[in-house]
Amino acid sequence: MSTFNNTITPCPALQEELVRYFNTCPSTRRVQTPTLIWTNSPINRSGISQLIQPVTGKKRTVQLTYTQPAPVSDVTAVESCDKVCTATTEQGDNYATYTIDCTDGLRIERKVNLADWNESCKSDGTIIFDTLVNMLDGLIPAVAEKQAAELNPLLGTYSNAVDPSWLTADDFLEVATKDANDKNDPAWFERVNAAKVLTGFCAPTLITGGIDLWTAWRLLNVGCCTQDGLDALAIAEQFGEAVVYDYYVAQEFGNNVSLMLQSNSIQLLTATWGRPALDISGFAALDMTYRNYFETVVADPITGIPVDLIIKEDCGDISIIMTATTKTVGLPNDLYPAGHPMEGVTFANGIQVTNP
Repeated sequence: MSTFNNTITPCPALQEELVRYFNTCPSTRRVQTPTLIWTNSPINRSGISQLIQPVTGKKRTVQLTYTQPAPVSDVTAVESCDKVCTATTEQGDNYATYTIDCTDGLRIERKVNLADWNESCKSDGTIIFDTLVNMLDGLIPAVAEKQAAELNPLLGTYSNAVDPSWLTADDFLEVATKDANDKNDPAWFERVNAAKVLTGFCAPTLITGGIDLWTAWRLLNVGCCTQDGLDALAIAEQFGEAVVYDYYVAQEFGNNVSLMLQSNSIQLLTATWGRPALDISGFAALDMTYRNYFETVVADPITGIPVDLIIKEDCGDISIIMTATTKTVGLPNDLYPAGHPMEGVTFANGIQVTNP
């Protein structure tokens, strides 16, 4: 039995301790990642069951089944009073298959020398806990950065009911938050809301990204524009928008771009590869009395993302390895058939701020 086995026996309820820490003392070292938090939140995942086909290999798949609505072009005029008893137009289900592979993962590792561990003034549980918190502070923001890069291909078009002059060449909604005199102009919010309604968005909706739109939104909260006869904040509260700044989305798209995401339109696939299987109700007791290798799954307390965790002692060195396997996916761009007013809509769209 190694010294390491005796040193860290036992360290129970690590998951509970992680949750308590982040609830009472959030880490100020972690860049805020509201898009990632929202993507994995109950409000975005409500009504959606992530059914990953269980396989023993390195790839897992999820299948989405959907039916395109009938286009108006399928409707024909009745030109005869003769009864029609035979149909000729076939329509079946469409399928979109999403895969998540072990290579979709991100990993962080730390090595601790057993001699340094034994000489530390901290308790064994505290050493493990502090190391896990430190590692999550790096791993989860890296997942958020990866997600931001995965969002661009998932963006769809606006409905053709939206005035084309409102759109950029990239099919982003173009708005101005200031007028020619550099005065705050609340009309941007009504344009965003109009594009949202015409494209069939339903509340709640997250608008996330750069500082430009977020700043304009914050000004609504201090009543900057009610003197102009438009209480945009009241309108926003009525229609259920939330506007946030996200560092990694801003880094990917620019501070003048925000993304409008309807609930359920963007989903975060996650996979774990270790044993035992994920049990987010509690973290198994870390008891290595009879072994020098420990493997389980821990959930990040802020985002809820499951992370594979391995702790191993080898010749006086303690290895701690965390892996988060995630992939951001969106709705297919053929939800609506060709020629339909909503063709290309995925309920994930871009907004670009262009001020005079």
